[in-house]
Amino acid sequence: MTTQNFTNAPRLTFQNLTTAAGPYYAPVSTGARVAGNTDFTAVSNGAWIDMDGFDHLSIMTAFTCGAANTIELTIWSDDGVSAIFGWHETPGTYESTTNAFAASWIAPAGATTYWHFHLDDCNGKRFQVKLVIVDGGAVSNTGSITFRRTKV
Repeated sequence: MTTQNFTNAPRLTFQNLTTAAGPYYAPVSTGARVAGNTDFTAVSNGAWIDMDGFDHLSIMTAFTCGAANTIELTIWSDDGVSAIFGWHETPGTYESTTNAFAASWIAPAGATTYWHFHLDDCNGKRFQVKLVIVDGGAVSNTGSITFRRTKV
């Protein structure tokens, strides 16, 4: 018999992230937070969710981009020792709302995009989301990200 144990990280939110300080990493674990968007940092090794004791990771997102803005999302992992986040996990991450895999995910300009990513039987110790904002005019973007860890 299997018992499901899970934890949800608090919902991370952002508003009007600029290209100047990016890319951005979440969730913040250490390092300097971006003013006004305190769940995000521009320091790669300052953001992660620890998977110690968990098997599966789900990442749910909702991004709204302005008429000239896009947001690119990728997922990275680390062994918990090197803190370089050199493992690009996005190509092996299943996205259930589109039934697809991709090397990166881009929220298009002038739209709201929802994704639900699944990393089953993850081997990394620490995982992070990296956001790259493309600002083609006035900065106009909002979003939220929720992490859910599961032990099966």
